[in-house]
Amino acid sequence: MGWYDGLGARLIEVLKPLPSSAPQPPCTPLDSGKTVDCSNWSVNAIWSTTSPRVTGVYIGRLVRHDDPTCTKGGVGPGLRTDLSDTIVTSHHMKGRSKQYDYSRNNETAWNTGAYGIADQSIVGHKNSLLNPCGSHTYFVVRPGSCDVVDVKVQTSEGTWNAYNCWGGLNTYGYECSDWGANAGSPPPPRKYEEGERAGIASANRPLATRGYRSVNMFLGQEIGMVRWLERNGYNVGYDSGYGVGVRGVGAKVLVSNGHDEYWGNEQRREVERFRDGGGNVVFNSCNEVFWKVAYREGGRIMESFKDTHENEFGKEDREWTGTWRDGRNVNWEEARPENELTGVLFMVNAWVNEPLKIGAEFSKHRIWRHTAVSDGSGEVVYPPGILGHELDVDVNNGYRPPGLHHISKTSVEHCQVLLDEGSTFSTGTASHAITFYKAEGRSGRGGGKVVGMGTCQWNWGLDGFHDVGGKEIGKNVYSLRVGLDAYRPKGERDIQQATLNLLLDMGARPGTQQSNLVVDDMSEGEDVVEPKVGETVTIVEGEGGVITYKGVATDVGGIVAGVEVSEDGGCKWDRAKCGDGGTCGSWAFVKGSYKGTPERCGVGEGRRRCANTSSSDGDAFICVRAVDDSGNLAYRSIKIA
Repeated sequence: MGWYDGLGARLIEVLKPLPSSAPQPPCTPLDSGKTVDCSNWSVNAIWSTTSPRVTGVYIGRLVRHDDPTCTKGGVGPGLRTDLSDTIVTSHHMKGRSKQYDYSRNNETAWNTGAYGIADQSIVGHKNSLLNPCGSHTYFVVRPGSCDVVDVKVQTSEGTWNAYNCWGGLNTYGYECSDWGANAGSPPPPRKYEEGERAGIASANRPLATRGYRSVNMFLGQEIGMVRWLERNGYNVGYDSGYGVGVRGVGAKVLVSNGHDEYWGNEQRREVERFRDGGGNVVFNSCNEVFWKVAYREGGRIMESFKDTHENEFGKEDREWTGTWRDGRNVNWEEARPENELTGVLFMVNAWVNEPLKIGAEFSKHRIWRHTAVSDGSGEVVYPPGILGHELDVDVNNGYRPPGLHHISKTSVEHCQVLLDEGSTFSTGTASHAITFYKAEGRSGRGGGKVVGMGTCQWNWGLDGFHDVGGKEIGKNVYSLRVGLDAYRPKGERDIQQATLNLLLDMGARPGTQQSNLVVDDMSEGEDVVEPKVGETVTIVEGEGGVITYKGVATDVGGIVAGVEVSEDGGCKWDRAKCGDGGTCGSWAFVKGSYKGTPERCGVGEGRRRCANTSSSDGDAFICVRAVDDSGNLAYRSIKIA
């Protein structure tokens, strides 16, 4: 998969038709029959990657040729219908046509609704499938051990596996009951009780990805970044999330791509090590690093018992596989909320398709250079869909990285908002923001830059070709095929430019960028000079005795993008209100306004850098840190009366 002059892919090879062979044996039941593992199947086809292959995401299309009902024009029980009904159950024309028997008992009834039907005299369907009996398998060819790449794209294969119901239930409890719509999934081995779900997901089985949340799969949330990077000639490589945990990143920039929900411990450790050593990370994803999973058998088996839902104790004989943020005593491991790495927390659940709004107050941030946002004339709104279908939110829970600041802000109404550690949602309002910070690094070395897009569908602004989930605004809900976006068939030029700017600032340059995009030299001689915090503050007492601290900060080569204040010597921090035309050149902070987690002392260098909280003569201090739009931090302890 890639750009290929807009075609989106190139055919690499067609394996010769295989001779008829004995059927594969039944797969091995796992997790008390809730799912299966098919590693007992024999190998009957090989496509080798031992010869040099181009790194990338590949799709294998598995097709049956031995059944006459699996060819164009064939009609019968083998027909794959891509979720279109083969019989009318509720329709204003039901019973008015004498040509068809609409009863459920008639096996040939109303099969004109199927995508595979080829009788154009009946339905005039121009795009019926040439071969309906086929399914996809996705896989990654990673760079060679000696290859050097600038950008490493990490797939969301853990999500593909978790949503895959083939052979029984998926990790959400969805049952693959329709074999025609779910890659030929066999009948479930037993009847499932309400609330059951699989706690194990095997990669050794076919992928059933069209029957349940197809928008979460590669063609929905990930393909846009792949097409755009290759269109613009980036030196890019690909690996799985599990592979990053095993092999490390090995690039200047890591891109978490799509609905990157399931992360193993090794994967998170390697990405944090990469970040702290100066590597840059783009979380071009939503709901990312949400469920902690455990891998075994070389990554082929993924355990996701979702212990946060179970509220059970005493499972210390295996890894915890609840949410990373769950700090309750049911977690027998340490809670590590994902925003400590990503900067944001998943908070808005499925089927959001909202416009992205960039206010004039963000116009001076370097990411928006050469876009319509940069003139500062007013709010810029991009069409619905860029924000979706799930969203992340910036929460001050004591794990917010130092210097994290916003580069957009959009209020989203009437959405499913998470109320607890991962199980309960209610209708509410959420505030989405694209976030940016630069890690403080280890051993005094500066860390890498981290951006959190907080949306799965930023890629829809990079390229207009993607799958849909059937609920996208402006989309024909009966058309569940991959195709061009109704709102942005060519993507959004400003989204493309902002992504190019971001990668430039992270050291990755395009080889052959689009003619309508600008590659500047702002990234040359990177801004490493930290801002300066003013030496004094003004104290203002307002109505009701409310005390406000007011101060200033300056920056050379950029803007002051944010200011944070600590009143307890660098343990707990909260943001000051900026008041300088969208920058924090001047700021105000209300005394005692910290609303974060009181028992949590924040991450980072704050305690060491803000040692003075009081003096022998009774003076008190506050600690102020300012961050510029390149992520550089400056600290200052300021005496107050």
